[in-house]
Amino acid sequence: MKNLEYEKNDQIAVVNIFFRTENTDDPEDRLEETITALEKLRYDDQTTALVINFAGPPKKNSQMISNSSLPQNGRSASGIQQSIAPLIAEIEIPVIACLEGDLEGRELEWFLASDIRIAGGSSCFSMPQVSQGSLPCEGGTQRLTRIVGQGKAMEMILTGCSIKALEAQEIGLVNQAVPDELVLKTALELAETIVSKSTISMRFAKEAILKGMDMTLDQGLRLEADLYFLMQTTEDRKEGIQAFQEKRKAQFNGR
Repeated sequence: MKNLEYEKNDQIAVVNIFFRTENTDDPEDRLEETITALEKLRYDDQTTALVINFAGPPKKNSQMISNSSLPQNGRSASGIQQSIAPLIAEIEIPVIACLEGDLEGRELEWFLASDIRIAGGSSCFSMPQVSQGSLPCEGGTQRLTRIVGQGKAMEMILTGCSIKALEAQEIGLVNQAVPDELVLKTALELAETIVSKSTISMRFAKEAILKGMDMTLDQGLRLEADLYFLMQTTEDRKEGIQAFQEKRKAQFNGR
């Protein structure tokens, strides 16, 4: 795969997507490779956090791998609608996206579908589709509005103008704007913090947050309560209580 690298380090998976460089082939090839990787990661029970790195040229010491090296319990990418943002949004484990560079249009829509977003201080973001006689087609009008608010989403989409990383952080488009050279390091440190927690707790918390956004407050509170009671029946909850009582670090098993 010339446009994508997949790496696995213990419970953290890293997908490096290369775009707009001399290393990229046809955009449709890149799309298919990314869909294949994300589809298979959805069914990898050994991965508890995913980092999607919108990267520049592949590193010289990176090992490019074939699709057969990815987790093999997922569906084939053939026949799947050529759309990446919904696949990212449907992944149950926490997804951290990071970027050293600029993002616009469709790739920004992919970025918005993640849970936590890290960008380099020199990064810029834009939604130029309207300027090109088109529209965002992978949830851009909906996710951008929910993240930054109606007014700013209207401004970005209707004008097509770009915003810089610091403004993106101020409006919530990115969680952190860090020096360019620290982008991936910051994302991996966040992932390491996340995977030290209970896998079941993380999944339930993510479900409550995302589903609750489309519910009334009362409905969201009921969902939260239901998931809380389910959590009480798990081994992770028992381990958390016992570790607290014994003043030691919890050893969660995801059950």
